[in-house]
Amino acid sequence: MKKVVIIGAGSWGTALGLVLASKGYDVTLWEYNKERAEEIQKARENSRYLPGVKFPDNLNVTSESKDLLKNIRYVIFSVPSQVLRSVISSFSSQITEDMILVNTAKGIEVSTGMRLSEVMKDEIIGKYHKNIVVLSGPTHAEEVAIGLPTTIVAAGQKEKAGEIQELFNTKNFRVYLNEDIVGVEIGAAVKNCLAIGAGIADGMGFGDNTKAALITRGIAEMTRFGKALGADERTFSGLSGIGDLIVTCASKHSRNRHVGECLGKGQNIKEILDSMTMVAEGVPTVKAVYEQAKKLGEKLKNTEFTNFYSSPMGRTIETSQLIIGDRNIKIEFIEEFKEISVGRMEGVPREKFEKDFPEQYHNFFFNPKDYDPTPFDGETYPHLLERVQIGLNKIIQNHEKDDIVAVVSHGVTLKAIFKIIKNMSFEELGEAPVLKFFLIFLILKE
Repeated sequence: MKKVVIIGAGSWGTALGLVLASKGYDVTLWEYNKERAEEIQKARENSRYLPGVKFPDNLNVTSESKDLLKNIRYVIFSVPSQVLRSVISSFSSQITEDMILVNTAKGIEVSTGMRLSEVMKDEIIGKYHKNIVVLSGPTHAEEVAIGLPTTIVAAGQKEKAGEIQELFNTKNFRVYLNEDIVGVEIGAAVKNCLAIGAGIADGMGFGDNTKAALITRGIAEMTRFGKALGADERTFSGLSGIGDLIVTCASKHSRNRHVGECLGKGQNIKEILDSMTMVAEGVPTVKAVYEQAKKLGEKLKNTEFTNFYSSPMGRTIETSQLIIGDRNIKIEFIEEFKEISVGRMEGVPREKFEKDFPEQYHNFFFNPKDYDPTPFDGETYPHLLERVQIGLNKIIQNHEKDDIVAVVSHGVTLKAIFKIIKNMSFEELGEAPVLKFFLIFLILKE
């Protein structure tokens, strides 16, 4: 009987364990938390992530790491991308030349900009590098765990990847091969960032047309980004590219799309992440991808430089760096635009807003044409118009004549911008409590 160890007993590690156990292998899940490991082992299910899916007798859980990998051929790493290095390091003394090491996490290490296979290589002996395989594709643990038909890619050296293909293949879990490990990893990382952008579009109330545009332009940017890093552009037309992008942008199971949707509705990122039990890999990966794109510079062959100044709705841009057409995007946050978010004062609970200024609260949500921001002064409620004027002055001061800039704004902050620029009354700007779009400025100076 083949023995397999899966490092990480989250939703995906557990789902893969169920697939392998269904083939009769002896599978051990390693959970770092002793109490959690004992709980799962006793209950015979991972109730935290995959409730109701019972474990077969040949799938077991442990928190013991000593000699865990002894006489093991297949070691599957299924831990969050930003802790992969420390986990690999802790097991490095047990890794031998005859092992195949499989990574299933999707992301880029923020501190180094490394792909995850590079992180693994950084922590193990050089002669073991050829034994690394990446398993990635359009998959959700919730569906894999109950046996719904799924396809995935094993990427790496052909012989080793082929062995992993044979290890995992079932009638409902089909594994394809790809030797382009760079392309597979880039697709896996970038699609999570794009999914946050798709979720933001959902949260802002946009439709299928918008999401189709995000996905289509997203795959173009993903391909351009991957090629600049040495990937085969054909990879992005396959399962680990467009396939994974579609499922992550559209699925109800997608953690990254969920994060984006909450952002689009006005929640802040800390609240969102604190409310989740699973990891949304796109959140840290956005920064890593953005920094990597800046370093690549002209290799991305962009011809236009655009500046985005954002209010809270600028999270659309922050988490969608690679979506906005064929541009190299520079993001600059203007603190003075961070005044009103959807359903919240920036940094102030909605309940406090309602308690301190009941009339303004009512008008903001139910009678926006009568909304008056002037009571908001002092440290807690700074005067909206004054703040916005300062923000607009910063933009003008920081740019030369004929520079093109864009401002992402919404709600009463957007109205304030219009009021200053056009000297319009708030009533003239319409009655919608939330307006969301780009303001494009051409800087004109004497």
